[in-house]
Amino acid sequence: MRDEARFPVSDRRRPDDAEQQAACLAALAATLAEMRAKTVAALGLAPGRAVLDAGCGVGELAIGLASDVQPGGRVVGVDLNPDAVERARAAAVDAGVDVAFEVGDIRELPFPGDTFDVVRSERVFQYLPPPETPRAAAELVRVAHAGGIVQLIDPDHLQTAITATDRELGQLLGAQFAAISKNPESGLYR
Repeated sequence: MRDEARFPVSDRRRPDDAEQQAACLAALAATLAEMRAKTVAALGLAPGRAVLDAGCGVGELAIGLASDVQPGGRVVGVDLNPDAVERARAAAVDAGVDVAFEVGDIRELPFPGDTFDVVRSERVFQYLPPPETPRAAAELVRVAHAGGIVQLIDPDHLQTAITATDRELGQLLGAQFAAISKNPESGLYR
């Protein structure tokens, strides 16, 4: 039985709360910074490259990549959430970088084929129902140049281990990871 005094219902984060969602994305990005740095280094970015961050959220990665492809390159972020895209645009202005952000669906990207040297998607497929992931993956490949790079990073929440000194909290966190994902095994290598 859940102990309401320790984990009150009013403390739960609402996924429709834009402020909470942005804060959660920022905290998660900070937690994953080391892994992200390694995966970005593997892209071999250089001036003049065109990069797509598909599922860009509030844009922190796309903004960070802008200096890697300048001069002559460009970075575009696309996300389904209009609030996140607006935050990303404002963050790019605040950072003084030229990054384009568009509202769009990873399953039907708003770009012609053969547009980007590098296409990257991180932590997006977990939100897609499993039958829709092939379509999304095909879209990432479609907008990449032949010989370009498509980098897809997603978790396998069913393999997540939580080290919590409080057993009930650990169980709640584990259940939450699986519950928020339409595709909790999106990162499973098959």
